[in-house]
Amino acid sequence: MIKYILSGLIVVLFGIGAVMFYSSSADQENYVELESKKYVCENDIHTTSRVYVALLGLNDNDSARLETRIRKLSSGDTKTKAILIYDYAPTDTLAATSADFTTKFNQFIATQNPDEVIIFGLSAGGTILANSAHDLVVPKKAELHTIASPLKGFGLQGFMGYFLGDKVGLRREIGMGFAPYLPPPKNVTVYHHKTLHDSVYTGACEGSAWLCTTIVELQNNNLAGSEEFYYSDYDHIPLMEAVMEMVTRCRT
Repeated sequence: MIKYILSGLIVVLFGIGAVMFYSSSADQENYVELESKKYVCENDIHTTSRVYVALLGLNDNDSARLETRIRKLSSGDTKTKAILIYDYAPTDTLAATSADFTTKFNQFIATQNPDEVIIFGLSAGGTILANSAHDLVVPKKAELHTIASPLKGFGLQGFMGYFLGDKVGLRREIGMGFAPYLPPPKNVTVYHHKTLHDSVYTGACEGSAWLCTTIVELQNNNLAGSEEFYYSDYDHIPLMEAVMEMVTRCRT
């Protein structure tokens, strides 16, 4: 009996590995097509005031560094009123973190009352942002930018969850995967910026690559009405820097 069970398990694992390999090969072939659409920053010259909000990645709690970076990038923009950096505990759940972010965001926006809100969700910060988008209260308009974010997660459901070990909170949820998010308000425009080569995600699968979905699929859980852009020239962290620069510099 044990022999048959083991044989069946090997077939299942081989099948999963074959699917992952096939998907990866298909992604390689589609890179040119995926990259054909280019992000173009649009600056509304009628905007009189704006604020920037950024959600840190899962392994980054250096709020001061990120605020300094955004302040430097937007230094030529006289319309910038304030910057909010959101940090969180990766051991908390997505639901709890999203609720906390929504409260702090809405309080910040109510105080500043800007014409325009620019929000960056960096890596897992983009997952929190996507999950919170429907509850954000924006007086006029906002742009949401998720960057190299695991919007869908790895999809390790059922017995596959065993391979997540003792991970808890958001770390575990990223491994398990996410359902579709609720749509944002109509005055919120969403852009998803995605990597095609990502050392952070491939590194997370090192030694057990057969467990992992493709980099494209990992990020494929877009908000309704959003636009997506793929980049083969940037790895995980460099893409964050590049997008923040594109978005801020066109407003200076």
